[in-house]
Amino acid sequence: MVLKPSPFTPLATRLLGSVLATALPEDVLTVVTGREPLGARLASHPGIRHVTFTGSVPTGRAVAGAAAASLARVTLELGGNDAAVLLDDVDVDRIADRLFWAAFRNCGQVCMAVKRVYAPARLHAEVVEALAQRAKSVAVGPGLDPGTRIGPVNNAPQLARVERITERALADGARAASGGHRQDGPGHFFAPTILTDVPPDSPVVTEEQFGPVLPVLPYRTLDEAVDAANGTGFGLGGSVWGTDLDRAEAVADRLECGTAWINHHAELSLAQPFAGAKDSGVGVAGGPWGSTATSGRSSSTAPGRRDDEVPGGGTARVRGPVHGRGGGPADGTRPGEILVEIAGTGMCRTDLAVRRSAGRSPLPAVLGHEGAGVVVRTGGGPDSTIGVGDHVVLSFDSCGHCRNCLGAAPAYCDSFASLNLFGGREEQPPRLTDATGKALAPRWFGQSSFAAYALVPARNAVRVDPRCRSHCSAPSAAASSPVPEPS
Repeated sequence: MVLKPSPFTPLATRLLGSVLATALPEDVLTVVTGREPLGARLASHPGIRHVTFTGSVPTGRAVAGAAAASLARVTLELGGNDAAVLLDDVDVDRIADRLFWAAFRNCGQVCMAVKRVYAPARLHAEVVEALAQRAKSVAVGPGLDPGTRIGPVNNAPQLARVERITERALADGARAASGGHRQDGPGHFFAPTILTDVPPDSPVVTEEQFGPVLPVLPYRTLDEAVDAANGTGFGLGGSVWGTDLDRAEAVADRLECGTAWINHHAELSLAQPFAGAKDSGVGVAGGPWGSTATSGRSSSTAPGRRDDEVPGGGTARVRGPVHGRGGGPADGTRPGEILVEIAGTGMCRTDLAVRRSAGRSPLPAVLGHEGAGVVVRTGGGPDSTIGVGDHVVLSFDSCGHCRNCLGAAPAYCDSFASLNLFGGREEQPPRLTDATGKALAPRWFGQSSFAAYALVPARNAVRVDPRCRSHCSAPSAAASSPVPEPS
């Protein structure tokens, strides 16, 4: 992997590279820095098979064109002009702090920051005043000063652009409720700016300002607000703010963007997909979707092996990136074990509690304690009857000695619930005991609600016909989670 940071921000990336170098094998990661044409040469190099780029739309187009020379795959996370739509039932005082920092965090230099606000006409003045008060009182200064809340614009060209786009809005009739100018003194500091009375076609509305400037525009009808939010070429993110969550969710579904938030903004889990719509990007990052995009996926067939499983003969064997979460497998499988790419998992009452605190599971989930998926690696063994490519359902490998199993309720296994996040073999699990106080031996822990893959004993798996949905398999409680079709 070759990592090239922006020429304006090389130091942090080089420090990260030096830290990772102590943990990674030699030559796994190389950090290179420099100005153009370095980026173009990297993107077009025939030895590069996948290019991931974060930056502006024009540069993203250039990267895609350069990568096309070698047909390298691309993932492009490009500019954003995220709109925040405030509904007429919004509690302005309650959301003002969150909304302000969604726009001004890192001095507004965040691709998925709020870049424009649409407020109901009757609340517009109240929203402008609430945001302007915060902009006037926030501490602006050097990042190393402990009292600083907003730092500088990163570089001189970007500062000039922020100043130019703000002056254009003011010349077109906008009014600065706060800021609107550079800060006095040295450094690339721009006063946090709230703009009102902004023409809707002003560049500060239609383009990405990428700085501490936020236009607040009124709307008369909700349809008008949604049309305005969708009215640019960008589609990275968006948010809806209101008291009626069902109504807010319905409005969020109408936003043309990769991620829509309700009553917050720019908060992501690494387990969820992150992608842009329209000019804001190509491809996806995050979760198993991002891993598959960068690692690739292929299939092979074995003629004559269980010919009835695949139309035309043969058995589909799906191959993909192999990894785990938490204590997931990193060193392969052992005899008697199989590694399964999970398509759906069961959830017991403990998982549901964890899910509420940790966020939405990236996988389909149903009640029970089972999983369904495709075998991607086996450890073999004399009794092995399950091979790579087999579609299987899994059962939970409980200890059999706690009060739940002894009370004929194995689905509520307390002893192993705390290990259900590992998604793989755990050699040194937390010390657990059964109902009698006896220490439990290390075992396999696998079909986790939060793991992309599960490492489990082969004896825990039941092979199923890949042409059937998982409701065909009585042993699985994951009845509503479909087993993946062969590729």
